[in-house]
Amino acid sequence: MRRASPLALRLSVWAYSHLLRAYPASFRAEFGGEMALLFSDCCWDEWRSAGPAGVCRLRRLDAALTAEVLAVAAGLTLSTSWRTALGGATVRNVYAGIGGANGWLAADLAEHPDAEYPCTLAYWHHPRFSFSTGSGATSAVGPLWHLLYEARADVVLNGHSHNYQRWRPMDPDGDLDRVAGIREFVVGTGGRSHYALPSGAAPENLVSAQADAFGILRLTLKAEAYRWRWVSAAGQPAFDDASDHGVRCVRTSP
Repeated sequence: MRRASPLALRLSVWAYSHLLRAYPASFRAEFGGEMALLFSDCCWDEWRSAGPAGVCRLRRLDAALTAEVLAVAAGLTLSTSWRTALGGATVRNVYAGIGGANGWLAADLAEHPDAEYPCTLAYWHHPRFSFSTGSGATSAVGPLWHLLYEARADVVLNGHSHNYQRWRPMDPDGDLDRVAGIREFVVGTGGRSHYALPSGAAPENLVSAQADAFGILRLTLKAEAYRWRWVSAAGQPAFDDASDHGVRCVRTSP
């Protein structure tokens, strides 16, 4: 039986659901329900796994989301990027859709060299590389890739393309780099629609892709390694893509 919700958690979820009203009606109609549900699920997951300590870890995320929504309401250009630690890895949310993302990331990487957390994951909406109809690669996020590559980051996680893609570790130009490359995942499979994969040969560095099943990518983050596994939603076609073992992070590799 689930324990009673703490007052602070209930208020946080309530406030976020109301702040979403600041978004345009068309945006709320498409994404509002999913955003509110995701925020609530994250709160409950942290509470179940870590109790009050988990709620404390959410404070930075809660503040960032609140600032983001209020900025939309006011018509401001505000960078709501943030950095936190999950499972021993450093996770950076880079809000690439509004101004200041490049500057924030450069400053944060310089200020936090992550000696304590050698694994680094960054995520934002538009992928640098994508093999998809409907919506695909976005060259405008190239500078983010250059900053992360120079900092020896490990994973970039994106959406936008409504399918699933896993790429080999690459440099910012899309060339294979098994030593210091960044592995990109595109996971646009939340249930809205599917964007078919283009006909013809796939790019050489695209390892795995599918556009038939909705589902999630389960990432297990450790201090010096990470694992992934695709999980299809109930009733969706089966698809197998998982790491056989923990992949060592770039900065911990010999």
